[in-house]
This record gives sequence, structure tokens and C-alpha cells, in this order.
Amino acid sequence: MNGDHFYSSQCTLGESPLFDQKENCLYWVDIEGGKLFRFDFQDGLVKTYLFRGRLPLVLLSQKGDLILARDNRLVSLDRISGKEEF
Repeated sequence: MNGDHFYSSQCTLGESPLFDQKENCLYWVDIEGGKLFRFDFQDGLVKTYLFRGRLPLVLLSQKGDLILARDNRLVSLDRISGKEEF
């Protein structure tokens, strides 16, 4: 079995891969760098979102929002508006 390297994110500590089947994209975080990455399999583009502090986890809610662990709290992130709810 061979792996394929598709993007060099230069993460300090990359974790929490999450595939969203509906959007055909892959999310992951750089815990120490406070970054959320989104790789779109349709166009091959990667978007990077920067947050203050540590970002150890990303999950997908039943509504389709992203749930982020931010330092010592969980927040819901609306992917369209970018608004966070605590």
C-alpha cells in the first residue's frame, strides 16, 4: 500500500481528520497553530482558517455546522456565515 501526499500544510501538530461526504471535502486541524484546513476534492483547493489559541478538534453536527474545540470550550461554527455560537 502506498500513500499519496496531496498537500503540505506545515502543521505543528496536525490531527482530527474529518471527511464531509455532502461537501466532498476533508477538514483537519493544526492543534498548536490554531488552524482549520479544508481540502475540496472537487477543485483541489485548500482553505485555511486561523483561530486564536489551540484548536484540538473538529466535528460535524447533525445540522451540518462544524463543532470546534477551542482551548477550554466547544463552539459551533456556521460554515456559510462564519459565526461562532458558544
